Amino acid sequence: MTEKTPGDFQWFMLHPKYWPVWLGYGLLWLLVQLPFRWIIAIGHGLGTIAGWLMPRRRHIAATNIKLCFPELTEQQRQAMLKQNLKEAGAALMETGIAWFWPEQRLRKITELRGVEHFESIQQQGQGIVLLACHMMSLEIGCRRFAIDYPAGGIYRPNKNAVMEYFQYRGRSQTGALMLNRNNIRSAFKALKKGHAVWYAPDQDLGPRRSIFVPYFGIPDAATTPATGSMVSLGKAALVPFFQYRKTDGSGYVLEVQPPVEDFPSGDEHADTSRVNAIIEANVRRYPEQYLWVHRRFKTRPDKSLPSRYKKRR
Repeated sequence: MTEKTPGDFQWFMLHPKYWPVWLGYGLLWLLVQLPFRWIIAIGHGLGTIAGWLMPRRRHIAATNIKLCFPELTEQQRQAMLKQNLKEAGAALMETGIAWFWPEQRLRKITELRGVEHFESIQQQGQGIVLLACHMMSLEIGCRRFAIDYPAGGIYRPNKNAVMEYFQYRGRSQTGALMLNRNNIRSAFKALKKGHAVWYAPDQDLGPRRSIFVPYFGIPDAATTPATGSMVSLGKAALVPFFQYRKTDGSGYVLEVQPPVEDFPSGDEHADTSRVNAIIEANVRRYPEQYLWVHRRFKTRPDKSLPSRYKKRR
């Protein structure tokens, strides 16, 4: 008897408490049957509405943008915030595209660049850590890349069983490995076997799992140093992988960049700073497409320091 996975349907999922979730995903499935540009337009509208209905998230995004782009005028920052909230709404619709669209339809709106960097390492049988970040279109990027190049992903399981059911099925439908972030050893094992593993270390995981290194001019951004450990213990190569929405609205670019040389160096602080610098350089290309609604700078090196996200009266 095979062991059940979160992607296996179980009868308890039909309990009435889960009906709103089923209804929500059913509506999402219906909406993503529309033409692509209509889908994104609906997402932009939802993002605008959500920005006003969720003032706390709007405040977090505005604070992050102000911290990271002090050189911009207030008008420029507000314009970026407005577009970022639209892109957040589009990301919801893109989740539906990534999980529910057939392969051939997805291929038509995506363009892969730089895959020769991935292929050359893969042919040598070496594991690959795909260094990524939380650009809004990450679901599209992961699904499309895994169609041609099987890769696992480190992810956080959802506590809601039905939401986890859809998440697991949507992300693993290409055969990609689903690696629970609470079991990091599974990633090391996959890398040693020559697998590719997608990893985005650009979120604040708290003081116990982080060190403090620069990020967007913030000298003490709490950042996990796990990237260096994964590359070292997994005997892998570190290959930056990012995806962006095309500015003409026609689809997406998935970009594999050259492997990072001489990594890790053995200096945890320097290696983690280097990872942040790579991510920052790519985010700056399309900053409005980044997940600014996350409290990226919530952890302070000194607990007595005030929160960066406290609203001023």
